[in-house]
Amino acid sequence: MASNPFADIVGPNFTCLKEPPLSADKCPGSSYTQGGPQLDDDFGEWFCPACGAVFDLDEAPEDEFFDDDEDEAFDNDEDFVAEGERVITQSPEEKARIERYNALNELSSAIGPINERLSRKMEASATEIIDLLRAMEVSAEPAFSGKVIKPKVLGISLFLFKERLDAETYRIIKVNQNTTEACVRSLTLLRPKVGQPDPMIDNIRFVGNVVNLPTGIITIVVEQYEESGRPPNREEDWRTRAAAWVYLMTKDLGLGVTKSKLKEIGGVKKNAFDRAVESYESVMANRNKDDEGVELFDD
Repeated sequence: MASNPFADIVGPNFTCLKEPPLSADKCPGSSYTQGGPQLDDDFGEWFCPACGAVFDLDEAPEDEFFDDDEDEAFDNDEDFVAEGERVITQSPEEKARIERYNALNELSSAIGPINERLSRKMEASATEIIDLLRAMEVSAEPAFSGKVIKPKVLGISLFLFKERLDAETYRIIKVNQNTTEACVRSLTLLRPKVGQPDPMIDNIRFVGNVVNLPTGIITIVVEQYEESGRPPNREEDWRTRAAAWVYLMTKDLGLGVTKSKLKEIGGVKKNAFDRAVESYESVMANRNKDDEGVELFDD
């Protein structure tokens, strides 16, 4: 059995306190994907977001408060210094992910009575959904720039599972339909289906031809874009995005592809071009990929 990642909070022998009890993978007290225990800042208590139970470790047997090292300290007449209370800290990224897991769980519960199949898929694919959401947010994809979390979580879920909700469902679950559908449209453009036109690849080929790149180089630049997971960009214009990608993939190859040449291409927004370059650089840096100076030729 896997160890409980929150044993320091809920205790080493924790079992779900809800009636009836949830399985270990469904209970926030033992599952990271369910959001984990939540801290009540007003009372300094950890509680379960699913059932509201407070996790209390004060009932531990008296002998559990001492370990062998403490006994040795007393036996040797040494001054005993108690170990300080363990402080549970979260990085900004951990906090952001837990907030999004909580939003996903609330959505799943609200959608369950209406669309149980979608609800189950969301719970089963929680990590995939949150990973994609954080990628969109960190790269400042415009449709995912808002502070309200639920429309973004729902938009990714609908996109991944090819589902649609009617206006009445949006009203019942209290999620903005327009914001959610904007997220779905953004993902559809970033990740087109097989056989459908891809605006980014079409524009990469257009830009490459305008600056007279060899056909083989254009093909490899397209492949690099696809192999990188079709990275998002904070600039919405496809022609400008494509020019930025072509620049980054060819700037060190001695092919004469300069920023000034790319900015002169019809449809490329001059002021947005540099921001698009910086956005791609940021995405690649955050992914810890060594994309700078990628070799396009085999020795």
